[in-house]
Amino acid sequence: MIERPVILIPIILAAILGTTVFEFWVTYLNVKLLKSDLPDTFGATYTPAHYKRSQDYLKLKMLLDLVKKSAFIFVLLTFWFYGGFELLDMSIGRLGYGPIMSGLLFIGALVFLCGAISMPFELYNTFGIEARFGFNRTDMKTFMSDRFKTISLAIVIGTPLLSFFLALYHHGGDKSWFSCWIIASVFLVLVQFVAPVYILPLFNRYEALGEGVLHRAILNYTRKIDFPLKQILVMDGSRRSTKSNAFFIGFGSKKCVVLFDTLIATLSVEEVVAILAHEIGHHKQNHILMSVILKMVIMAAVLYLFSQFLGFVPLYTAFGVAEPSVHTGLIFFNILISPLIMIGKMAEQWLSRRNEFQADRFAILTLHKPTPLTTALKKLTVQNMENLNPHPAYVALYYSHPTILERIAAIHQQ
Repeated sequence: MIERPVILIPIILAAILGTTVFEFWVTYLNVKLLKSDLPDTFGATYTPAHYKRSQDYLKLKMLLDLVKKSAFIFVLLTFWFYGGFELLDMSIGRLGYGPIMSGLLFIGALVFLCGAISMPFELYNTFGIEARFGFNRTDMKTFMSDRFKTISLAIVIGTPLLSFFLALYHHGGDKSWFSCWIIASVFLVLVQFVAPVYILPLFNRYEALGEGVLHRAILNYTRKIDFPLKQILVMDGSRRSTKSNAFFIGFGSKKCVVLFDTLIATLSVEEVVAILAHEIGHHKQNHILMSVILKMVIMAAVLYLFSQFLGFVPLYTAFGVAEPSVHTGLIFFNILISPLIMIGKMAEQWLSRRNEFQADRFAILTLHKPTPLTTALKKLTVQNMENLNPHPAYVALYYSHPTILERIAAIHQQ
């Protein structure tokens, strides 16, 4: 039996349980703030019955999230203390493959296990909660097809990328982190352009927006602010959900705006243009570039730290694994630094919320009136049953956008 280091195990447990307890505590604070009193700002938008229904929806979503997190922690700790990592690593090692293929099989097996744990919760969320509150329009065939496509894409894209990482660290040791960072950074940049153009169409259909009032209003606005727009597309988001969104694909003079059909059905022409103006604000102020740079900085720090821990034998023995390897080290290191990963995530969320305020301001200044954006945000908030009064700690941890009341207050101060 492997002698596990007495000192390191409590540190790893503290990392796992500390982040989990913090997430539970933040969620508890958020649930406590849910109340039946409707804020005056939404008095003319929400009916009391609909507002109460939204509170029930939010409670169920947060409860499901807590149960899911609990299941993952239980499986992780059980797998750890009953020698699951060592058993899996030894079983794959007996197959006689090299370090790269063994690493792919080891990580793939753990990803499959995580997916198996997640599946019941995804099913209940989609066909239980989302269906109960009128959001879900996905049937079981579409749901399973989406999962199959997602897994296939993960294998096609993730396998070569992970192979490069494993090979570089295996052959280059602690000097290879910079090469891994270059590859990861190039991949991150490519994803920004490739995913919307080539991957999203695998899941949804896109059609050109027909000539009409909305088409003319969008083109008039984009020409006025000198924003090149090749095409206006409509995505069949209603196939899966009643929720709405808008985003851009392409770059330079090839940019296209994509509008959910649910967005067009919910908002007026002026309101759709206001949402579009907000999205253009992100492009005009280089928010996507800022986000990518921050992600690259965080990746560099994580990859460098991993190179320093790669040969740290007590990390492996703490998880019951006798033979250090790149693939086991990658998993164990990510578990160990989970608090740092959480801090990095919060930094990304903070930057995103800051950028949302700036994009709102851009929309107001270029439209010369705040009302369409305000009414659009209110309608989308009601439609999506978003939380009007989330706890600040919950916002810091999970929100990529400011709260709706903060956004409306900031809009009226312009």
